[in-house]
Amino acid sequence: MQDTAIGLFVKDKQAALSYEEERLKEMGYTQVLHRGWRWFTNVAVTLSSMSVLLSITGSFQIGLAYGGPVVCLWGWFLVSVLSLCVALGMAELASAYPTSGGMYYWIFELVPPSVGPLICWVTGWLNLLGQIASLASTHYFMAYIISVIALLSTGTATPTPQLPTDSSFTPTEAKAGDYDYETAYGPGWFPNNKQFMGIYTACLIITATINSLKFEHVGWITELGAYWTIVGTFILIIAIPCVAVDHASPHWVFRKFEGDNAADKGIHNPFYVFILGLLLPAYSFTGYDGPAHMSEESTNASMAAPWGIIMGVLFMIVVGWSWVVSLLFCVTDLNQVLGLNDIPSQADGQPIAQIFWNAFKQRTGSGTGGIVMLLIPLGGIYFCAHSTLTYVSRILFAYSRDRAVPLAWLWIKYNKTVKGPLIAVWGTAFAAFLLGLPMLGSEEAFTAIISLSTIALNIAYVAPTTARVLPWGARRFKPGPFHLGWAAYPIGIIATLWVAFIVVVFSLPTTYPTNTNNLNYAGVTLLATFAMSLIWYYFPVYGAYKWFKGPVSTLDEADNSEEPDPGFKAQQAAL
Repeated sequence: MQDTAIGLFVKDKQAALSYEEERLKEMGYTQVLHRGWRWFTNVAVTLSSMSVLLSITGSFQIGLAYGGPVVCLWGWFLVSVLSLCVALGMAELASAYPTSGGMYYWIFELVPPSVGPLICWVTGWLNLLGQIASLASTHYFMAYIISVIALLSTGTATPTPQLPTDSSFTPTEAKAGDYDYETAYGPGWFPNNKQFMGIYTACLIITATINSLKFEHVGWITELGAYWTIVGTFILIIAIPCVAVDHASPHWVFRKFEGDNAADKGIHNPFYVFILGLLLPAYSFTGYDGPAHMSEESTNASMAAPWGIIMGVLFMIVVGWSWVVSLLFCVTDLNQVLGLNDIPSQADGQPIAQIFWNAFKQRTGSGTGGIVMLLIPLGGIYFCAHSTLTYVSRILFAYSRDRAVPLAWLWIKYNKTVKGPLIAVWGTAFAAFLLGLPMLGSEEAFTAIISLSTIALNIAYVAPTTARVLPWGARRFKPGPFHLGWAAYPIGIIATLWVAFIVVVFSLPTTYPTNTNNLNYAGVTLLATFAMSLIWYYFPVYGAYKWFKGPVSTLDEADNSEEPDPGFKAQQAAL
């Protein structure tokens, strides 16, 4: 039966289900979640949650401002190879331990029992908070792109020119001094902080509501998101350069290093500029742990989860790089695309929207087509939010099952009608709402949240892989159907060194001289996360060291839909 069940494409579905349920029992858990994800659904989770449409739309500005084309293209390949090492290590562990707990369960199995609960606890909270930060940033981008579409549709951010009536003077000859800056902004509508908060909240409610549909519908939407990402990205790769009249030279696209914008921020060292620009590809290569967290809902998790991780990353490497090349060929005025000219750009510094607008403006005399094309990235961002909320709610469910979060008795409830942890879905969405509040009024806070999600998630991703290649982890590790063999050791070492590097790099200042307004708070928030988890663990009387011993066996417990033990409920309420 094992040989039948562990193949990538399993014909005997019942054999696969029995095999995976037995493996789950070996890890100490009763099958509660509904197993219905197909192998393609696992791939779809990765494609949607990594979302080339979101990640490049959201972070392309960073690559352009810090190094330009050289960083965007060749930095992409550098980060791709290193991120693939992280993904391969995760894929091996997802096959060996196919449970929704993911990384925090893996590392508990691989470290010595004396430190297992502590390391499991810290890894789990880094992962959970990093995922919630990622979910918050995804909805921030969704609200932001909606706002940019509204801005372009109602008049753009470029002020109305106050030109002489001389017929020989045309608008194309206008300079900065010919524009009316009394309003300091164009006629287009862009939300203030309170209005933006409303859009952000509405986006979260919509995502949570659709995630509350029945299991089959959630899976269908997830797969639709993968198709949207694949087809939409290929449309953009081909259409935008074809529509644009003016194009950048191949020399600029493939060889130009742009350091002027970084120099304006006080950073003159080319290597420093280059590594700061790597946040573009590094942010893109997060979210591929989704299939691991959907393991308990997959019919062939031991192979579907690892291949879902790997295929999603390979798609991002090839298609993401292709889209970056396509976009760079459409950049003919870097400062205008970044909104750094004297005359504000139509999209107010959102580079993807500005590139789309410029392409159609050149071809048709109107940027309307560019506004329509923005609906493709917007759709990709929604599907990313949908998939992310789906699997992050499963993380909350798994941690609650092991009694590692407050109100665990609530989040662990399984809704038989929708066949999923419905309350955990809304709890996760509410947590993202709270984390999103500081981002709405502060660009620095937003950047810190983005960096925190990238750093914290990568630490959680690589920690079990690091433990796996260390002597005690190698002795404890029991490979699953997908395993790397001897290659696990060099891959694990490379992945560990890469994550250690980005933890330092993405905590560095991005502007000099630094002050409270431009300081990079990513390192501060990361240390605060570590400190919070450690304080909570060792807190007198109520500290987790008193009651958290790692993953808890549920084999002898009653069905999760029933009321839990009153003593446990009271203990969690006290937390």
